[in-house]
Amino acid sequence: MSDAAVTAAPVAEETATTPRLPSLSDRVEWFEDWKEATRDNRKLAVRDREYYDNCQLTAKQLEVLNERGQPPIVKNRIARKVNFILGEEIKKRVNPAARPRTPQQEDDAAPATDALRYAANEEHFDEVRSAVTKNQVIEGYGGALKEMEQGADGGYKNRLRHIEWCRLGYDPHSRSPDFSDASWLDVHEWVDLDDAIAEYPEAEAALRGAINGAVSNDDDSTADAPRGWYDRKRQRIQLVEMFFKAGLNWYRCVFTKNADIAPPEKTWLLDEDGEHSVCPLVLVSCYIDRDGNRYGVVRQLISPQDMVNKAASKTLHALNVNQVISEEAAIKDPDEFMAQLAKPDGHATGVRPNGLRDGSVLIKNGMEIAQGHVAFMQASIADLDSIGPTAANIPDLPNSASGVAFQRRQQAASLELGSIFDYIRSWQRRIFELDWLCIRHFWTEEKWLRVTDDQELTGYRFVALNRAMTRAARLQEMLAKQPPPPLDKAVAIAAGEYAPDILAWAQWTMQQQAAQMQQQAQQTGQQPPEMGEQQVVSLIMQHPAMQEQVTANQVTKMLVDIVLDEAPDTAIMAQEEFSTLTEMAPAIAQARPDMMPTFLKMLVRSSALPNKRDLLKELDKGPDPQQQQMQQQQQAMQQQMVQLQLAMQQATIAVGQTKAALQQAQTEKTAAETQQIAVETQIAPAKAEAEIASQQAAAISHAADAGAKTGGAMPQGMM
Repeated sequence: MSDAAVTAAPVAEETATTPRLPSLSDRVEWFEDWKEATRDNRKLAVRDREYYDNCQLTAKQLEVLNERGQPPIVKNRIARKVNFILGEEIKKRVNPAARPRTPQQEDDAAPATDALRYAANEEHFDEVRSAVTKNQVIEGYGGALKEMEQGADGGYKNRLRHIEWCRLGYDPHSRSPDFSDASWLDVHEWVDLDDAIAEYPEAEAALRGAINGAVSNDDDSTADAPRGWYDRKRQRIQLVEMFFKAGLNWYRCVFTKNADIAPPEKTWLLDEDGEHSVCPLVLVSCYIDRDGNRYGVVRQLISPQDMVNKAASKTLHALNVNQVISEEAAIKDPDEFMAQLAKPDGHATGVRPNGLRDGSVLIKNGMEIAQGHVAFMQASIADLDSIGPTAANIPDLPNSASGVAFQRRQQAASLELGSIFDYIRSWQRRIFELDWLCIRHFWTEEKWLRVTDDQELTGYRFVALNRAMTRAARLQEMLAKQPPPPLDKAVAIAAGEYAPDILAWAQWTMQQQAAQMQQQAQQTGQQPPEMGEQQVVSLIMQHPAMQEQVTANQVTKMLVDIVLDEAPDTAIMAQEEFSTLTEMAPAIAQARPDMMPTFLKMLVRSSALPNKRDLLKELDKGPDPQQQQMQQQQQAMQQQMVQLQLAMQQATIAVGQTKAALQQAQTEKTAAETQQIAVETQIAPAKAEAEIASQQAAAISHAADAGAKTGGAMPQGMM
């Protein structure tokens, strides 16, 4: 009976309208009425647990088997089905998440989510959820008690205590699976007197007086949970920690039959407004019949399981015995005959001559009977497999089937479990809502949380709650984030209600400074310097309101709603759609390159990436300005390179054309020279003859001149 945080939270003052609280006799009557109303159902719940634990045969059945010398046979199909459900529960574990109620609380969602997940790890929530689910599936209901434990450093730690189903009581008139219509709930357990006094020292006299003055009506005082309220032999006492609703508040008390150990007081846990107390005990059930009896999956499997065990036992017995039908006096000693017949190497004698031949003695082998029992056992197994989670009635898949197909087959086998997991998810959400109330009421001082984060190099990061700092430091911290939020949004977060005035003042100051710089530039003839966002931030930091102390991530002012992330196995269709979109990407990139940014966002949204929201924010922001400028420069350089390559290609073509023209001219020159040589060759003989004739004419002319000078006679050879 832990009461670690009963006095830790403030309790609203009593008013004149406070409803009348039930007396001790009223509460004792409630508890005993519940015990009487649920006695038979709780016996069945014990039997359901025994069937899961492989205790499926009664003492009488075991005695019969022992007399036969036959070992007990139990083919426990129930445990396999329950373990399948428990495995599904582990696979369906989800994390809590906080969602803002208004746009102004949007930045509160992330630290609130971190706080919830830190609390869940601190209280070992996953282990408690698995234990509660096991009680829900087998016995029919289970629950946990939310507590806060004060540490040595004065801080409070989250605790979640699993309560076994046999220690839980509830309003027998309740019919809701989540017990939301119950007017009271309780945790009852047998405690040694010394332990009870150590936990409630102020009630020592009441405890000793109750157990010493009690008249025990126990049928079996040696049992671990005897009937009644007291066990004087072992000095044990039954304490009931009851939570009941009176008006709009929940109250807590601890009592035994004859004494109030802790009188009724409002519970230590208050609602979000701090006005009304709430119940820290959260229960959940599986199925409810018309009489309000709560039962689990095992209850409907008992009969077919009995048939399987019976058929298996009968089969084994039939295989080990034979039936003998004989006429009277056909066998001299029937007992000896049957004893020998039962032995594997027996030799049965004493049959009348020709008794076996004429049919006076008939021996029927047990194999014929066993075949009938085997068929009955197989039919019973089929009936058992058709109830609850199974894959027996689903067609087998080919070896080439995809992983998604196998996952779909598994999901189809567990469709009947949908309502069970809906109830457990509702229970989980209610626990996280209590966690958030505890965080708001107990984590009021500065607190640092170490949160697991795969995106960090260390695998974790630190988150500060209720951190005292100036508004300027808060703004600087906001702008240091990657990516940084818009300046107006960051100022709104850091400055709160002063943000509009600070932004207006900064804008007015910027205009004044810009006008002064413009005037100075005109006088000096220089270009005025440009004023960017950094100057605006510097001005905002200088505002007097930004120097005031504030509390960052103050949990008491966070207005969020608690939700659960989607279960992992509900996204099979989304996986198929994602695969289809991925296959379409190359075709779209080739046909419509302009659609790729939009298509990329669609692809990210349909994926199961854990941080796809951050990726979408990055895609929405567009490229970084510096990166975009570098890309533009690279594109310009690429264009220049392309133009230079074209110019070089054109120059190369022009050079080739020039070379071709030179070669053509050279060819033509060579041809002309060749032709000239040929002409000169042809006219050379005529030229030589003409030269000779010319020389002869000159010689005649010279001789004639010489003769005239000598007397007119020509030389003899000239004639």
